Amino acid sequence: FFFSSRRRHTRYISVTGVQTCALPICWGGNVYLLRQTTEGLLNRQALGAELRYAGERWSLNTLLDYDTQFAQVNAFSLHASVQAPGQSTFTVLADRRRAPSLQLTNALISSGAASLKTLLQTRTLAQVKQDALATSALAQQLLLSVARPVDEHWQMAMDLRYSAIGALPAVGDFEATPATGAQYTYSMQLTGSRLYSARDVNSFNFSVTSTPFFKGWQLAYNNVTVPEDLQTLSIEPSLRLYGQRDNQQVQLWRLGPGVRSSWRWTPRTSLLGELLVETSRSNGPTNRDRTQSVYFYLGYRHELF
Repeated sequence: FFFSSRRRHTRYISVTGVQTCALPICWGGNVYLLRQTTEGLLNRQALGAELRYAGERWSLNTLLDYDTQFAQVNAFSLHASVQAPGQSTFTVLADRRRAPSLQLTNALISSGAASLKTLLQTRTLAQVKQDALATSALAQQLLLSVARPVDEHWQMAMDLRYSAIGALPAVGDFEATPATGAQYTYSMQLTGSRLYSARDVNSFNFSVTSTPFFKGWQLAYNNVTVPEDLQTLSIEPSLRLYGQRDNQQVQLWRLGPGVRSSWRWTPRTSLLGELLVETSRSNGPTNRDRTQSVYFYLGYRHELF
């Protein structure tokens, strides 16, 4: 049992569950009740549960969060992975949630009011709840993936991704937002390691994206090289070629070579840098455009612990 008090008079109450393990199998989970108040008003109240399993061949993580104030499922997520014979790994991810998470203070986003009490001077509590619900979109995503080693140096992976964000009605200061529609991405990746040194990684990726508004594809190559005689230095060149055609018959091409590098100066400090040169060209029924951009950064990182 856990209880705490935070700013803006917000309180949380939760109850957590147990975990049992009999190696190599392990089950675990949580059950919780969450009650949050702000300015003396119920902001969020939810019942939730998590279930976890880890075994030799497969694993599972699930989450269900039900908001009792709005009588809506706030979040549901399932992530499972199975290792089949031949070292093939199959992965499934399904996620459906409200974004942002359901709570009464979401109504402040579109109203411009500084507090709930100020907003309630002009609107009823039922209207504030409706505004809060109307500013929380429904986001969904699905991932199906399979990966398999080809030999001791190469591994191949393929995946299918689906995502969609629902429409939002006009509310307060915000205009109505249309749904994104179904967005699909298919990709294939080939990764090679220790091809010419003890610590090199080479990744080749091809992906195709399809949405109601455009279709595109991308070829990408990424490399990580750590010189054998200088283990504190890493060099990461990359190359990307992207093509797209939208519903207005506008074609877009982008070519982006780049390089990233880091040098560990001391055991706790590193110097970082990246350079990316991108050339893009678009051709449409009414205009043509060509641009070139250069992105770079230099950084310093210090690890305290």
